[in-house]
Amino acid sequence: MEKDITKRRDVIKKVIAYMTLGIDVSSLFAEMVKASSIDDIVAKKMIYHYLTANSKDNKELVILTINRFLVDCKSTNAKIWGLALRSLCQLKFNDSATYTQGAIADGLDDFDSYVRKTAIIGCIKMYKNSWKEFKATNFTEKLHNLVKDPDPNVVINAI
Repeated sequence: MEKDITKRRDVIKKVIAYMTLGIDVSSLFAEMVKASSIDDIVAKKMIYHYLTANSKDNKELVILTINRFLVDCKSTNAKIWGLALRSLCQLKFNDSATYTQGAIADGLDDFDSYVRKTAIIGCIKMYKNSWKEFKATNFTEKLHNLVKDPDPNVVINAI
């Protein structure tokens, strides 16, 4: 089992290395989306990097990427949820607020401080990318409430 995880990580590293060198690896997109359904956080970080980098110019790929991130935003593992939320908020496309708003709202109310902190950063990105949609939410009120959070990292980000 450990050998399979190591082998999977090595393959993903090679794909990322090729991508970094400027080699077109977009044909592997569907396989990378499938590979992202694992619980290995190290592999997920690499796969999410690939997905965010390769979905920018293709609308169909953006939808696949969003769906993958939204599934992982429902994870019981706070690290996976936070990583998925952070990656979702990094995507730049029209109507991004439509997809990110629910995940950010859930993240702001989560019990885990890492998820709350990541959701606060998602608020900032949503405000920057689509401030009209941000104004229509109650995120400003939630951010004010998070200033009183018991975790100092959440408080710092909320400020």
